[in-house]
Amino acid sequence: MGETACTFAACTDPPTTFKLFLPLLRSFMLLGLAAIALASQQPDRPAVGGASVGESPLHRVYSSLAQSGRAPTAGSVRRMYKHERTRVVRIVLTGGPCAGKSSSLQHFTEAAKREGFDVYTAPEAATLIFNCGLAFPQSEEKILEFQKALFKLQLQMERSMTHMAATTGRPSIIIFDRGLMDGRAYMTPAMWSQLLDEVEHEGRDAVTIEHGVSEPSILQRYDGVVHMVTAADGAAPFYKHGDVQDDAGNWVHRRETPEQAVELDHRTRGCWDQHPRHFVVHNPQAEQHGRRLDPVDPVFEEKLAVATEAVLRIAREAHPQQPQPTAEG
Repeated sequence: MGETACTFAACTDPPTTFKLFLPLLRSFMLLGLAAIALASQQPDRPAVGGASVGESPLHRVYSSLAQSGRAPTAGSVRRMYKHERTRVVRIVLTGGPCAGKSSSLQHFTEAAKREGFDVYTAPEAATLIFNCGLAFPQSEEKILEFQKALFKLQLQMERSMTHMAATTGRPSIIIFDRGLMDGRAYMTPAMWSQLLDEVEHEGRDAVTIEHGVSEPSILQRYDGVVHMVTAADGAAPFYKHGDVQDDAGNWVHRRETPEQAVELDHRTRGCWDQHPRHFVVHNPQAEQHGRRLDPVDPVFEEKLAVATEAVLRIAREAHPQQPQPTAEG
């Protein structure tokens, strides 16, 4: 066949491989974003355990999402990546169960848009997988394979979204619902080390990080990390688990008990504690105020304001902005 022939697995031309993956990833991300939109528009949807395949939001597309994070007036671009490509700000939104992450995304988006940033919100890779019909495995060997596949999916999604946002030439933020380090919280140290080693030596055509696969190289991928603490830690009466409605009225399944949620929150926080811009957003003392912790309550608004300022602070460091003109000005 000649020296120019190569198999897909052996081909090491990154641009060619990227072009092959890009259409698939675009479709996958649109489906995931549609899942978020449909969930927010159907508060009376039956509990997650009773949903059927036909009801899956992964099979519906909402075109209005395509412009939902676009700033009315683009701000200044202070840093470029290569020629005519914006230096995209990448932020991980993480934390324990029932921390207010999903409830906060819209607030982050609107606040950043007012400062001239376009905002893109990436879906959680694990949620995409589960909503496709796959279940979390039980054996240690299968957990490793599951987490490795999830790691690769997350990494490729991050690359594709970053590439597309960069080509707009506008100041852009991508908020990732969890990042690559989060997987460590669900694995033993030995399994995590094995995952990093195997990912580095497998699939170089598609997923290898530029400077090897290690914890320092993973941390360097992100401009900042915002960790929202679970309600089980500091606001325990407001923690919800089982098949429940979240604060936005969406049906979710949360299997962790309050004690398990606190433990998982601490493990997740430990995954990111070496990042130089790691912001931990604690719960206000809601019980002392005698108020309910939810998105319309001043107590939650305090937590939301702290998290929002952390997102904006990270973004401003990359692209300092001038005040946006007002209608009067």
